[in-house]
Amino acid sequence: MFLSKSQFKLVLLTVFTVLSFYGQTQTCNFDFTSPNTGNNMIVLIHGAALEATILVEGDSIGAFMNIDDDWVCVGSTQWDGQQQVIAVWGDDIMTTIQDGLNPNQEIVFKAKSVGKIFSILYSPTLEYVSNDVKTIDTSLGFVEFCNTGSEVNGCMSPDFIEFNPFATIDDGSCTYASSYFSSPDSSVIPNTDNNMSIIFDSGVLSDYVGMIIQAFNGSIQVSEAVIIQADGMVGISIIGSDAFCNCNLVTNGDVITFSILDSENYSVLNLEPENQLIYQANGFIGVSSISLIVHQPISLQLTNGWNMVGYTGSAVTSIIEAMPVNFADHFFLIKDVNGNFWNSLVDMLGTFTPGKGYMMYVYPDVTAPIITFSEVYNLNIEFQLTNGWNMVAFTGANEIGIIEAMPTNFQEDFFLIKDVNGNFWNSLVDMLQVLTPGKAYMMYVYIESSSPPLLDFTD
Repeated sequence: MFLSKSQFKLVLLTVFTVLSFYGQTQTCNFDFTSPNTGNNMIVLIHGAALEATILVEGDSIGAFMNIDDDWVCVGSTQWDGQQQVIAVWGDDIMTTIQDGLNPNQEIVFKAKSVGKIFSILYSPTLEYVSNDVKTIDTSLGFVEFCNTGSEVNGCMSPDFIEFNPFATIDDGSCTYASSYFSSPDSSVIPNTDNNMSIIFDSGVLSDYVGMIIQAFNGSIQVSEAVIIQADGMVGISIIGSDAFCNCNLVTNGDVITFSILDSENYSVLNLEPENQLIYQANGFIGVSSISLIVHQPISLQLTNGWNMVGYTGSAVTSIIEAMPVNFADHFFLIKDVNGNFWNSLVDMLGTFTPGKGYMMYVYPDVTAPIITFSEVYNLNIEFQLTNGWNMVAFTGANEIGIIEAMPTNFQEDFFLIKDVNGNFWNSLVDMLQVLTPGKAYMMYVYIESSSPPLLDFTD
């Protein structure tokens, strides 16, 4: 955020004050829990003060006083980007300690975001007056006061949409190149004589107000990127190919999907209507009650040694194509339930099959990687079991209890389900309890079972 000259001077003054007075003695153990002393004043934060780009929904903002080099919270709230109301508490004269602000004592505001504490600069400064109501409606300045030392996982490459400037550990979430979305004001596709209009009615996308939505055919952009309006309404024009454009857009019968850029959480939401939207040139669809399935692609953090990993890609894919670049530097062996294997010398395995599980051995002396087999969460992955042992991928979007995840009356067909650590379920003992996205599980189907089930864990 840009600061005026007066704010800039205030920043410098605050920095020098913090460094000289608190820098050597202050810890970063801030508690944003506020008291109730029986008397308070109200501070409203709105207008230009809400344009605090450093804060995201769920961060903490609070009023503090300093007593014997300890910062004591005297009022707080969670930041949500809307008008903030903070009850600032005054001292209770009936107690022997100062547990709130004294009359006319200056109110100091601080914020907590992604493992850091910030001093908040505001103007004009406020003093505590019991039962008063004051407003802060000018731009806020933020100066880092201290770092809690908390590590922040995220994408650390600015070449990707998921880039998190606060990340301290790269968690492998860099998935979408920065060109994946267009600017709402720029043209990324040619004009053709084919298009289809889709209108999301008011309220349908109310959870994504202010975010950018764009239509895709697979990974191909087929619309402009559009900002979702305050009432959750948005109109999108889907552009199709015609005989005069040398372009790769949609044609009649293609499935349209949507992605939303969630810049607050440094992520991309892949949205697929419960009922498929099919492109039809010059068609019009008004969407009034669509159910959106919102799931991130499945990622799994491997450990050194043996892992049991589920393949969550959408199609049979060669190991070389499915695995990360230079994966042979990390992996000694990959094998399936039948003993077919890959290593750097021999590849008997060849391909991965959607819904199937694989044993993967990661060298003990390397940093175990995160595995993500697709850019999107893949629906409708089915896996046909056989009698005897199977190694099965759990392709559901969220961790879920075995009873809920498995088919009705599955106990009649299954003798044992177990993970790589030996935790197991059977009809008498359940040590396993839940299935985790991206993991694989050994499942034993009774030999005498007449029709081994077809499993589909996806949402």
